[in-house]
Amino acid sequence: MTILSPVVDAQRYDALEAFFKSNYAISIGTGDSVPNVHRIYDIVMDSERASKYERYKSFVGGEPCSLFHGATRMCTVGDPRTEGNMCNLQNCALCSIMRKGFDLRFAKPSGFLGAGTYSSMFSSKSTSYSTNAAYAQNSLYKAVIINSVSAGNVCYTNRTLQGLMRAPDGYHSVRGIGDILFGTDEVAVYDNDATRPCNLIICDNVEVRSFPLEPSEVDLKLSRSLMGRTMLTPVDHLARGFGVVSGQARDIAQGSANVTNAMLRSTGIPGAELLGLPLNFAAALFGGGADMAAQVGYSGAGIGGIFAGLAPPSNQRRY
Repeated sequence: MTILSPVVDAQRYDALEAFFKSNYAISIGTGDSVPNVHRIYDIVMDSERASKYERYKSFVGGEPCSLFHGATRMCTVGDPRTEGNMCNLQNCALCSIMRKGFDLRFAKPSGFLGAGTYSSMFSSKSTSYSTNAAYAQNSLYKAVIINSVSAGNVCYTNRTLQGLMRAPDGYHSVRGIGDILFGTDEVAVYDNDATRPCNLIICDNVEVRSFPLEPSEVDLKLSRSLMGRTMLTPVDHLARGFGVVSGQARDIAQGSANVTNAMLRSTGIPGAELLGLPLNFAAALFGGGADMAAQVGYSGAGIGGIFAGLAPPSNQRRY
């Protein structure tokens, strides 16, 4: 029988709270903030399931990763002023996961990395998948699981692998990398015994907004320098954010110049468009400076990864 036990040791509580908050990537310019943590529980599973996880961990080798997972909650389990009792509601995915573990029968081949169990290094990513419904729909809190994932030999990819039913030959899991500092980094495993729910985090019910950027080649280079890391440093977030804001400034400058030029042309006055030449020149200069600033920002984040010394082994296969 699985039970929820409040974490009472202050040092452990602080460490788990810091782990959640330090891996919460905030979207630049949205006004988002890191949610407060209100409760933390240990998920104490039954001995049979614990033994299966330990056997699988020994089989694949390597150190397990602590990653986050969000699921639909239909009860108020874990909320302050409520008991930490799991419900028996059929569609409460959160309680089902904590009671029985992950079940790949519910995995969808249409997923980003196929029919696997997904976890993320970003608490913000998983918080966006943590939804409240039914009895929990008016809750002021969200629930996020911290998993221990035995990823074994990891296959890295920067593209979707929809339809995948198991890890490629010679691998135990797949890690998708993209715009890594804003939360699309995910790990998928394809065995129920590869993932063990360890802790339940109860935090503020805040909206998580994704940053509207497609991964660029610079993003992918940065992602490769950070692969294998389970925690980002502040320099990663700040440097990447600096690069994003600088790139946006470039686009705004050029866009303003284009609009002004169009207005001048619409007057029909001969030579009016010549008045826009200084604007084009200024926008080009500003855009060049912003591009350089963006590259400095991206590079700063990449350097953070290099100094951390946590890039993946060079023999890892990538798709």
